[in-house]
Amino acid sequence: MAVKQLISKSSGVYPKTEKEKLDDLRCRFYRVYPNLPLFERNNACIVVNLNNMMEPLSWHVCFMEIKNKTKLSRKILKTLGDLEFI
Repeated sequence: MAVKQLISKSSGVYPKTEKEKLDDLRCRFYRVYPNLPLFERNNACIVVNLNNMMEPLSWHVCFMEIKNKTKLSRKILKTLGDLEFI
């Protein structure tokens, strides 16, 4: 593990921080969202666990959460990234 860190530091490539990963996902979301048809934005795109209840979220709700940078937006971005929707 230490060897990998030395190699990455010597080559100038550092592992991304959590904030950088979320910023990358946020940028990818902002590239995908405007290209969605208007009728598609109201359809559910993911289901997240909110207070032990599974709730479907539409693209528009995801956009509002991500725009306001809420705690839920982190979960949304990670889920959309894992599903390769963005």
